[in-house]
Amino acid sequence: AKDGQATNAVYGFFTMLSQVIASQKPDLLGVAFDVKGGTFRNKMLTQYKGTREAAPEELISQIPLIQDMLEAFGVTYVTKQGYEGDDVIATLATMGEHADYRTYVLSGDRDAFQLIDDDITVLYPGYHFKELKAMTPQAVEDKYHVTPRQYPDLAALRGETADNIPGVPGVGDGFAAKWINQYGGLDGVIEHADEIKGKMGQNIRDHVDDALVSREVAVRALNRSGSIAR
Repeated sequence: AKDGQATNAVYGFFTMLSQVIASQKPDLLGVAFDVKGGTFRNKMLTQYKGTREAAPEELISQIPLIQDMLEAFGVTYVTKQGYEGDDVIATLATMGEHADYRTYVLSGDRDAFQLIDDDITVLYPGYHFKELKAMTPQAVEDKYHVTPRQYPDLAALRGETADNIPGVPGVGDGFAAKWINQYGGLDGVIEHADEIKGKMGQNIRDHVDDALVSREVAVRALNRSGSIAR
């Protein structure tokens, strides 16, 4: 803009949104934003997202512009103090499913994969916003070898560097999926931790609390509830 206001994020947001509207032709559309002040996750895990750099002012200054344009286009956007935008998305997706809608969730947060089922698909951006991969239950199982409902268990064992979620040291997607399938989930892995040999088995036993907190942090607070409550 002539006044020096950056508009790159506004352009990228509405280009991607227009692409999704054109391809999916939704009957209903909603957008969710994070709000300042942190969430309940910061109380559960003090270092949550602590390694992330603060969003640049250039981006922050564009959010009101995006919200103004959404209002001008008649698109509802939703925020909830104490919750992430992805928690709100989980609620909206669940409400849509309860109302017998086929729901598409556009999110770059892999934690959204836990929402996926036969009626909810996550459109996950690739390196370019035009590269949206439709993550279905089969796509999640093909890539991570767990079901969407088990994804928080996988994330809890593996950790999430981007969010500063610790997980269990030395455990990646492969071993996490193997144990989840073998023992039925994180609770089963913990219950049978004595059967897992070597350093990784010891790490699980040493980091049980970290894994449990990591799963709680990874679970979308409003997932499946359809209400603004835990």
